[in-house]
Amino acid sequence: MRPERPRTAPLPANEPISQSAIQRVGVVRFNPYHDTGGEYSFTVALLDENGTGVLLTGLYHRDQSRVYAKDVRSWTSDQELMDEEREAIQRARGAEPL
Repeated sequence: MRPERPRTAPLPANEPISQSAIQRVGVVRFNPYHDTGGEYSFTVALLDENGTGVLLTGLYHRDQSRVYAKDVRSWTSDQELMDEEREAIQRARGAEPL
């Protein structure tokens, strides 16, 4: 029998949230390949209040899967973005803060 872990108290409702904490999330599922069924590929934007964070994109194909990470600053990236990645950032930008 494992010992019970100490429980942490939730933050009080009036506790300010750091602007650098992940507060906005946008998810898009899609099918980049026409020879596979279903929307198994995805992109997830995990951003703070200022639009800074990371974009994770997973591309699924029958033979292989790849995952990419891209930096995001001020709601955009220096790296080339796919349409679905831009959409995930826009969804995160319009999302209610967590």
